[in-house]
Parts: sequence; structure tokens; C-alpha cells
Amino acid sequence: MLKPISIAFLFCASVVHPSLFAFEKNKVTTETGFYQPSVLLELALGSGASHYEIGVDFQQDVALGFGGLYVSQDQYKVHGLNEDATMAGIGIRGLQFSSLEEDLIGVDLHMGFNRTKVGNYARTGFELAMSFYENVSQNTSILLGISLRPEFLSFDWSTDIVSEFGLEAGVNYNIGNTFNAFAKYYYEALANEDFDTEVIDDGLLFGVTYIF
Repeated sequence: MLKPISIAFLFCASVVHPSLFAFEKNKVTTETGFYQPSVLLELALGSGASHYEIGVDFQQDVALGFGGLYVSQDQYKVHGLNEDATMAGIGIRGLQFSSLEEDLIGVDLHMGFNRTKVGNYARTGFELAMSFYENVSQNTSILLGISLRPEFLSFDWSTDIVSEFGLEAGVNYNIGNTFNAFAKYYYEALANEDFDTEVIDDGLLFGVTYIF
């Protein structure tokens, strides 16, 4: 059993030299990666639209892709109206890069909550968006995507709209699994009970995605 004087000595040593009784931060960082979160930044602009997104991922190896939390903001120029449509989102994003050598199809998944405001129409609720990437060369892939924001997964209801939906198709160029440049055609619309659509906006977007 330790004597009181020995206990006092150990206590003083731990104050003066904390490394004797605790893991060094660098060691924890190396073994767990907890202190090295990856950050995703995405920016896209078009003639009547813009997209901004930031995400945080606590995995250490960005070569595996991205899996973490995101917040986003989209703005569109509404067809036939002198006003903008805005969409704000927050949720979980999973991004797995495609690979030509491994014959691996890339997937980009957004799952979370979205707030849409178009004139007098407003909707807050669940959103699911998914895009697929298929390599056509070492660094170049084609992408196809769809997003759904149905009214039955909403917190509020507006008029006779059944669902919001979006479509996209384009080309992605990947540099070292950390930087992507893309160009895509987008189509955002509202679908009503008669299956008629009201186009919010469509056009071309040019952007970049950077993970560091």
C-alpha cells in the first residue's frame, strides 16, 4: 500500500509532467483520427442559380470518400416570375468515389431536412437525394441524380403540391480524390395532385467540390 508521502509525490509529478499519466494528444490523433476531421466545401454557380455547401467528416482517410454532416443553401431564379426560390438543407451526406480500375460506381447521398420557399409556397420536411457516378476514363465520370421532397414527409402542407423533385445529369472530373470539378444540367420542379409539374428552374451549373 502506498504511503501518504508517496501519494503526494505522485500527485505533484502528475501536475508537473501530465504526460506521465495521460496519452499524448499526437498519439491519440494518430491512432484514432478524432482530432483530424475532414472538411468538405462545395460551390456551384449558373446563370440563374447558385449552390453552397459545407460538411464535416471525422474519418481520417479522404480516399475512402466522405461521410458526415452537411449544411447547404440553393437559390434559383423562378421561371416566369421576378423572384427567387431558396432551399436550405441540413443532414447527413455520404460520398463514395467511383473507380475505373475497380469497376466501382460512385454514389453521392444526401439525407436530411429541407426548407423550400417559392413565392407564397413554403415547405419544410424530409429530403432524399442520390447521384450515381460512372467512370468513362481515369479521372472523368458521368453523373445522374434525383432528389425527392414529398409532402407526406413534410411538417407543413401547401396547396395541392404532392412533391418537390429535382433531376440532374452531367460530367465530373476528379483529381486525387480530394478535388472535383463538375458541370451539370439541373431541373427543379413541383408536382401537383394531377401529376402536372410547375418548373421552378432549370439550366447549367458549374462547380467544384474540395475535401481537405
